[in-house]
Amino acid sequence: MIGTDDPDLSEFHDAGGKMITWHGIADPLVFVNGTLEYYERVEELNPNVRDSYRYFEAQGVWHCGEGEGAFPHHSLDALVRWMEHGQAPDVLAAETLQTMMGMRGG
Repeated sequence: MIGTDDPDLSEFHDAGGKMITWHGIADPLVFVNGTLEYYERVEELNPNVRDSYRYFEAQGVWHCGEGEGAFPHHSLDALVRWMEHGQAPDVLAAETLQTMMGMRGG
């Protein structure tokens, strides 16, 4: 039902769109190789892909942020900075769930 495998993002790029994708390497549900392969296919069509699309991997992170690793839970903030201020992220700040719970007093 959802066509997520088309690597031609030229319309999105030409319209000024920006996208950040991150994938937990330890995700047991959606394997990281598929996401990486898709990004590489996009890059083959558009060598300037990083002008509109950034891909990051989170070591030790499962599906949707669980796991032992740190995940980039503020990636939307990075996307907003990119869109509104032209500050494309080269890295994403990340935290573990334990750090986040400690910060909330939990």
